[in-house]
Amino acid sequence: MKSMDAKEARMESASRYIARLVGYAGEVRSKEVQEKLNVIQRSLRELRDTQVLFDSGEKELVRLYERYLPYFFEILDQYAVLEQSGNYDAIVRNRAQLLAMTERLDQAINSIRIILPQDEIDEANARARAEQILEEQKNNMVK
Repeated sequence: MKSMDAKEARMESASRYIARLVGYAGEVRSKEVQEKLNVIQRSLRELRDTQVLFDSGEKELVRLYERYLPYFFEILDQYAVLEQSGNYDAIVRNRAQLLAMTERLDQAINSIRIILPQDEIDEANARARAEQILEEQKNNMVK
């Protein structure tokens, strides 16, 4: 029951982060940043949808939802304020850093999405192999 509650909480977090991304994509002026935020939004949606099917990858998901995404939104908050300030040099410099960070975040989200089913496949393979070894040992004892 506990893991189901944690899973649901992570999925709710994903939905909240997606909603925030939609909001920021509408607020920021930079088309490049808007496009990257839309990419992150799609990746996060795909991850959330994958989470429905699998229960693995808890460590990676916790790290994403409790560390990486909150940090990303702090930086995004700062960028939005900076964009309003009109300090062109600072905006350009920070935009480049934000775009690089969105690329790394997108890669992290997609790698977690790939890990989720792989963890369960690996566990099923290990269980099947263990059962096979036990069966062989049992047959050897009978002989």
